[in-house]
Amino acid sequence: MDGITEIKAAELRTAAVRLSAGGRHPLAAMFGRDETRDGAGYAIYCLFEIPEERRMAVLKATFPADGELSYESLTRCCRLRPGMSARSGICSALCRSGIRTRG
Repeated sequence: MDGITEIKAAELRTAAVRLSAGGRHPLAAMFGRDETRDGAGYAIYCLFEIPEERRMAVLKATFPADGELSYESLTRCCRLRPGMSARSGICSALCRSGIRTRG
């Protein structure tokens, strides 16, 4: 991995579509993290497989702790890596945080 590209939650779908490169770079994993103990808010991490370079690219979408916790679904705009289902695309810890997908 080459590091993490940090974006605002509102930019997640646009950044994911760009990074997926028309489906050539599938979404391999997606998970959420409560970062409030670290003095931040919440975050969603999206890992994209870049097979031609044998690496992963990571997007980190941040949500303020006191803001709306929702984002537009990526399963309709990004190809998923084989073996990853749309339902398992995000871990249950994020659901407990109250973050919701739209669409």
